[in-house]
Amino acid sequence: MESHVGFSVAHLLSGYREHRLDLATCQVSTVRKGSGPYRTGPAEGTSDSGEGPVLTVRLAPLPLSKRASTVKVGEYEGGFAIWESTWFLAGFLQTELQRREGVFAVDLGCGNGVCGVLALQKGYNVLFQDLNWEVLEESVTPNCLLNTHFQALKDFREARMRIDADIAGSASDHSKPTQNRKLSKAAMASSTSQTAGDGMIDCEVTLTVREADAHRHAVVTDIIIGGDSLYAGMCDLSNAERPASMNANEGSIELLACTWEEMAELSATVIPHRRQKCDLIVASECLYRTECYPAIAAVLEAYLTPSSGVAYIATKRLYFGMDGGSFEFVEYINSRNRGDPSRLKASICKSHTPPGSANIIDIIYVTCAT
Repeated sequence: MESHVGFSVAHLLSGYREHRLDLATCQVSTVRKGSGPYRTGPAEGTSDSGEGPVLTVRLAPLPLSKRASTVKVGEYEGGFAIWESTWFLAGFLQTELQRREGVFAVDLGCGNGVCGVLALQKGYNVLFQDLNWEVLEESVTPNCLLNTHFQALKDFREARMRIDADIAGSASDHSKPTQNRKLSKAAMASSTSQTAGDGMIDCEVTLTVREADAHRHAVVTDIIIGGDSLYAGMCDLSNAERPASMNANEGSIELLACTWEEMAELSATVIPHRRQKCDLIVASECLYRTECYPAIAAVLEAYLTPSSGVAYIATKRLYFGMDGGSFEFVEYINSRNRGDPSRLKASICKSHTPPGSANIIDIIYVTCAT
């Protein structure tokens, strides 16, 4: 079935938070962007100290009630929160990940989708998976818009403000001609009934959705800003091997709400086009409970491309009060090769100790043999 998710461009641009990650130190600074100057161009720059490169990620505004990080096992796993290991993985991916257009990636337990967005910007067709559909709809979707179509949002907002100003001016001086502006008819019509800065819906994401009792899968088939489509074509789920690309620079978006236990099975039914065809899987802060390891391993085996697919999983070395961590997962994956042949191999490829912390953040590298 077809579904639509609507957003206010004014709300997105006035309320998003800009996170600046220093790639050399992994330190993050956050700025709430108001109606002031917008940051455009590539999501990179120079650190405030001028000493090194910076990764810039824009995250959509969320109500305070949605930012709570309290985990309720099997109900909510903290998807609206940004967990510490995510930024270390994001910096690693920005530095190490090469551009690869048209290949599949999965952001497993994606939460805000920060790491998946980076893959999206590098041309990957990304499947964002989370336990909760509302996380995918209310956080991941607008975050994709803010980071892959920011210029289009900004151009529409500025053009609409000019139209509003022209309309206001012509109302007081009918003899003054209104300047011609490049803006869709839908946007011009909305400007006459709503003033700039309100919360009206002028950005719409179209989804093709398939769902059952325990999961929901959706493909983004169009993005419409002010009545103008940003997609060149639509996607036919029945026979397409992958969704149509967003544009020449970014990959396509799929959303999947389900448990990890169910996700491996879905690779053979709902999303067979991704089964053993994902060259990249990214995840962070998902290894805190060892009871989840069998399901995560099953997902890796079901989706990674044999011999060439890789997974990068960022995790704390220790989770105080929990039984999981870096060494536990690496040992679990590699011990499966003893007596019960497994195609997976895991090792720690990079580590980071946050300033003032007694813990260590590791990135685990997982491959899948043929």
